[in-house]
Amino acid sequence: MTDSSLNKDASPSNQNCHQFDAGVSDEGQYFNRHEEENVDTYKLEWSQLETRIQNLCLDLWPSADCTQTTVFPLAEGGNNLAIAIYIVDGDEISRYILRLPRFKEFIRDHVAIPKYLAETTSLPIPRILFYDLTSDNALQYPYMVMDRVPGIDLSKALNGRIGHKQRLNIAKDLGRIQREMNSIKSNRAGWLRAIEEGSLESDVCVQLQPFGVHRGDPDIEYQLSRDINAAFPMMVAEAGGKPCREIMLDAVARCRQRANEEGLDEELVGLWEKMGDMFTTMDKRGLFSNDDIRLLHGDFEARNIMVEMSMFDNTLAVTGILDWDYTLFMPKFLGNKPPSYLWTEKVALSCRSSTTSLFAKDLETFGGLTTEPATEEMAEVKRVFEESVGECYTSKPFARELYLADRLLEIVFYDPEDILAGKECLEAWEELQQDRELQEQSVGDKLTEASTLQSTEASTLQSTEAPDVVDKGNSGNSIKNSTSDENESLSETET
Repeated sequence: MTDSSLNKDASPSNQNCHQFDAGVSDEGQYFNRHEEENVDTYKLEWSQLETRIQNLCLDLWPSADCTQTTVFPLAEGGNNLAIAIYIVDGDEISRYILRLPRFKEFIRDHVAIPKYLAETTSLPIPRILFYDLTSDNALQYPYMVMDRVPGIDLSKALNGRIGHKQRLNIAKDLGRIQREMNSIKSNRAGWLRAIEEGSLESDVCVQLQPFGVHRGDPDIEYQLSRDINAAFPMMVAEAGGKPCREIMLDAVARCRQRANEEGLDEELVGLWEKMGDMFTTMDKRGLFSNDDIRLLHGDFEARNIMVEMSMFDNTLAVTGILDWDYTLFMPKFLGNKPPSYLWTEKVALSCRSSTTSLFAKDLETFGGLTTEPATEEMAEVKRVFEESVGECYTSKPFARELYLADRLLEIVFYDPEDILAGKECLEAWEELQQDRELQEQSVGDKLTEASTLQSTEASTLQSTEAPDVVDKGNSGNSIKNSTSDENESLSETET
């Protein structure tokens, strides 16, 4: 973590660079005064990029010993390049992460979303120290600097075969974190984005972009307001709630309309029509009856969960959740995807891209929903998670259908033109319908068989009792004789 004295001395010389703990000037517009004379920073060779990073460190930490500063590439994801920075200031060594966005236009989102959530929730989100939305800096590129979260990512810990006790620790922590996300409500659903204009240092620096729309479309951004005492802490100003069914159906309708308007492939247009039919069938079955809109981390996978082992008792704890670039407010049932990799043999996915075989493999088990724990220990891990989260849709009816709805909304958001992923979802949906029809037919056959058996037994019973009521005279004598025998028996007993 950052030393307090280092924070005090960390006064960037560049006027466009912002610190969260200090007053800042208005942000500059997107421009790059160097782009005509230099190769884009993101594409530089490491030796050239390293020099620029060292110069940036001199600007951000002028009191540090520049001869001891260490920088090295850490990871490159689909949207960011992460670089480790070690700053030596006297006897203190502070560790940071420098993030460079692959696409400059998304730097506002990368800064605004974690900043806003860190200020409004207690979720374990890395602190942002500095950022520059422009290219007028030593890097000649937009950037953000964050505290480095201690530990390793959970996928590496799982591959290292952590013990049963450690799995229980993580299951409890993840349940608690997911429970907090479930408690953060909004009255509208959509994708959390930075405000289009204005300072990110304002009280509300984010807004909602509804499902199925593209940024830049007129009148589609929902301005958020914040009231921690309200029923919906993250309200959309002057907007009422919207039923879940409308959210789902509108998302598909928008994509279908856009595909028509832009003259896209006829197969894609037909695909969206089938998806609309699928969502309509889901709605008729009551799958979308839960209207609660909750916060959702769009990539809540093991690779974005940092964990660290305690030196005192060997417990494993979650130290941070990374990559909040895709943060959404979605219907509650879609935000309850369990971390099934904790209690199954399923490998913790490194991504959720629909263009890889991981999508098909994940779809086979509906995200692990149909895979039961293989051992009693694994079953205990699952129980601990469900007790910690307080609620989980894995045991509810239609869980597999809801998983497909979740994946389809991912397509709506991330790649509405992904025909392959859409086809795979629809094929899985058709198989589910066939299974359901067979189950319903089986149940119907059993009910018919039971009804037939009951009718047969009733007929047999009726034919057996019939002689007793045909001859009324004999029947009367029988009753009289029976009564007489009972009276004689009673007399003998009293005697």
